[in-house]
Amino acid sequence: MNLKKGINAVLGRFGYRIQRMGAEPAVFGVDPMRDMRVLSTAGDQPVIFDVGANVGQSIDNFRRHFRSPVIHSFEPSPKAFAELQSHAASIPGVTLNNLALGARPGEASFFESEAGTPMSSLLQPGTECWGGGGVRETLQVRVSSVDEYCRQRGIGQIDILKIDTQGYDFEVIKGAKAMIRNRAIHLIHMEIIFCDMYKGLPRMDEIYAFLADRGYELVTFYPFCYWGNKASWTEGLFMHPEYRRMA
Repeated sequence: MNLKKGINAVLGRFGYRIQRMGAEPAVFGVDPMRDMRVLSTAGDQPVIFDVGANVGQSIDNFRRHFRSPVIHSFEPSPKAFAELQSHAASIPGVTLNNLALGARPGEASFFESEAGTPMSSLLQPGTECWGGGGVRETLQVRVSSVDEYCRQRGIGQIDILKIDTQGYDFEVIKGAKAMIRNRAIHLIHMEIIFCDMYKGLPRMDEIYAFLADRGYELVTFYPFCYWGNKASWTEGLFMHPEYRRMA
């Protein structure tokens, strides 16, 4: 066992790993941005839905991997959205939306976490939520759906649907049924949680069955994060092999 493997063996117990900066992974399942760049059929101008944008981290990441992406970002938290606007409002090709996406349009309670905006969710915290699970404030926020947003904006395809909504990812996918039925979404990158981080989380088999029944194939999982000696969460990348990008 070399030094790097030894360090990774120790860090792996805590859900971490090391990788040389600038190294290009040769296999899938290490860097989701690299994988989406390789699999995307959109060249340097993919249409990206950044659902759960927080303060703009994904926007920066996508722009490092694609030259001219068209990004629609969604962030329901007023506090996070204010930072998102300050950071990304002037970036070309980026549309910022202060709303959530879910299974259907309407309103919903949004739980601002005491642990910070990255842990805030449309689901109430569970027994294993980071930061103790305290709720700083409960707000009513606007909710749309992928299908409704695309209908209103005349969007016919999504090259990458990235979802990081702290347990609400499956509801976002349910709200994209029409786009999925029309084979109009190519790649879906989402978070999958196994522990009781939030109340009402879907099971992994529900998510997989929903997507597999609609033609999606699992590309890969990414390194698992562990908490309390068990798998706590990971990210998954799914692809529809019959997606055909419009010219």
